[in-house]
Amino acid sequence: IRHSDTRPEQTSSTGCYASRHYRDGNYDASLLAAKGLNLPGFYWQHVWLAAIYAQLGRLDEARASISELATLYPNWADVARADMEKWFKDEVLVAAMLEGLEKAGLFDEPEAPSRPVIAVLPFDSMSGDVDHQFFADGVAEDIITRLARFPDIGVIARNSSFQYKGENVDVRTVAEELGATYVLEGSVRRSENDIRVIAQLLDVSDGTHVWAETYDRDLSAGSVFDIQDGITERVVGAIASSGGIIASAVVKASEGKAPADLASYECVLRAYDYWRVITPDVHREVRDCLEHVVEQEPDYAKAWALLGGVTIDEFLYGYNPRPDLEPPLERALSYVQRAVEEDPKSAMAHWQLARAAFYRHDMGVFYTEADRTLELMPNDAFMLAAAGHFLAYSGNWERGLTLMARAIDLNPHHQTWYHFPDFYDAYRQGHDEAALAAAQRINMPGFFWNHVALAAALGQLRMAEEAATAIKALGETYPGYSIETMVEMHRMWNFEDDVIARMAEGLRKAGLPEGTD
Repeated sequence: IRHSDTRPEQTSSTGCYASRHYRDGNYDASLLAAKGLNLPGFYWQHVWLAAIYAQLGRLDEARASISELATLYPNWADVARADMEKWFKDEVLVAAMLEGLEKAGLFDEPEAPSRPVIAVLPFDSMSGDVDHQFFADGVAEDIITRLARFPDIGVIARNSSFQYKGENVDVRTVAEELGATYVLEGSVRRSENDIRVIAQLLDVSDGTHVWAETYDRDLSAGSVFDIQDGITERVVGAIASSGGIIASAVVKASEGKAPADLASYECVLRAYDYWRVITPDVHREVRDCLEHVVEQEPDYAKAWALLGGVTIDEFLYGYNPRPDLEPPLERALSYVQRAVEEDPKSAMAHWQLARAAFYRHDMGVFYTEADRTLELMPNDAFMLAAAGHFLAYSGNWERGLTLMARAIDLNPHHQTWYHFPDFYDAYRQGHDEAALAAAQRINMPGFFWNHVALAAALGQLRMAEEAATAIKALGETYPGYSIETMVEMHRMWNFEDDVIARMAEGLRKAGLPEGTD
């Protein structure tokens, strides 16, 4: 039911009873009647419940109803009195309703949004056929459903965003009326054998395009439903994945802020962005920021999980060590266990627990937690790639590479570390040219492992001048790195012995010294 389609007392005779009992102060009877409306997608249901719960002193339930109302009709507080006076001619009832809603917190000063909020507008059908419009609506509805599975992004409910169907609406109007920070819009053009879906993401602050993609599909290659599913997965994977388009836009907007000045959500996204570069300076900044967040918000599971992740990197790479504290891997384990306790359904918490187990060589726990991660977030490109990365290195090459390919397919704008498993898979099989091509797709010049991969492949190909350049860059990013260092690190990563031996061979040919002597 749209905002203006139905007056509240017309939805059911129970609405009349809810009004009468509420006016008389019989809130228990009013609550029973309001629940009888059974229209969870209609904003008035939550208006009634919020006011009644507040009058009964059940404030937690009242605030939950306010939250549902805000999802369906984000700016209703601005029009509350006018909307009630439009339908109710009883001044006493209106005053009593406003009193209840005030107790429920409807008119409290809203906090700045802690995460982006996206409104998915109905996609336009460019073909003029009713069946084609059904397909266009189905794509938009599926995107809303899939976006709702990503906890770091707020999604405006379909009932609210679809009120603009068929209208040429300015995205700034959508922002004002629905409280969105981003708008996703698109179109569908369909012929007898082909279909084209265009999707574009806009920043409502200035109406600029953040991202756009075109998906062309052959209808004879699969069922319409499979094609619809495939397109929606890719749209959602590109914009909502950890480290995806929206996350990158938020990180870019927060550049230049000191760690203590970052909002919690900005800090979490800065942590994702750290794995794009993996350098000591960014590691220190992110760790400081996350420590500040968990101090201020000790129940923030994802912050605990990511703090565990960067602490694991202190163990792995020796970044910003803290010898006055307990060893970093033990510290990291305590952080990620805290994350799982705070939120057992956090995919990031389970993933960082899997990482901690991996480096402790507890492979039983690693496999269990990796599988749990994939169950919780099966369409998050970052999580798929992370799990695939480690599964490949543990010897499960086929499954790991399948997950990596799926991650790349879901998010073509992925971070370049996604190509490390491709490098190692080609290198271990002696396909040195393919290994070099994969290493060259990794664009992480401040991360020493990028230069390890390049040097090993160049060494095997006897490209002495280029190999010397890679060894020099390796020495600049990790002073004192040697064959001995490489062997120790690869064993920490659970690489197979034959992979380690071949890496040593390539790096010797490139000119890397055996040890630190």
